Amino acid sequence: MIETPTHLRIHPRDATAPAVEEIVEATLHPLRAGCESADEARLDVVSADLGRLDGFALAAHLDAPSRTQYRFDFGIVPMLLAAGLGAEALRAAGFRLAGRDALLATLRHRANAARPFHALHATARWLVPASGGDRPLLQVAALALTAKGMPHKPWSWEGSPDHGHFSLLRLVDDAHQLPLRSGLTRVVVAEDLLPHPRARCRSAS
Repeated sequence: MIETPTHLRIHPRDATAPAVEEIVEATLHPLRAGCESADEARLDVVSADLGRLDGFALAAHLDAPSRTQYRFDFGIVPMLLAAGLGAEALRAAGFRLAGRDALLATLRHRANAARPFHALHATARWLVPASGGDRPLLQVAALALTAKGMPHKPWSWEGSPDHGHFSLLRLVDDAHQLPLRSGLTRVVVAEDLLPHPRARCRSAS
């Protein structure tokens, strides 16, 4: 488990709290639509940790043992997505999230645990980051799309695939876009990763 160093813990009554909480809730609100109580509780954990700007605590919560011991728990996908999008929203707004690197490393680790699932889809399309700023959420974005029935797998190399079709992930407003080859079929933005408004955020059992 990852514990927050005492000197980096954020006081819950920090003067920035109202603005931070507003940003976090605006990011998480679309993910709450249609969720069951168990998944709502997971999103509450994300909201509380991000509201305190405590990435260490959130990384520890995400790293907790899965409810499904022998296979990936897809019920955690909304939580991973909320953590990633929330962290990016705070960065874009100029807030410093303590333990951001630890959080992003945990997100990659949990998303990578589902790679065998990606391999089951022969039609899985490469998901290519539009810029270096999009790389931290690449694995989580590919997992979220796959969970929605649009199989994708993360492109972890430079540039873009030499052949075949791929999608472009553009979550970060970055002027330094990566060079791309032909084959781009769609641009994926944050809204594309959200569950369908009427979909259930049902956990695997």
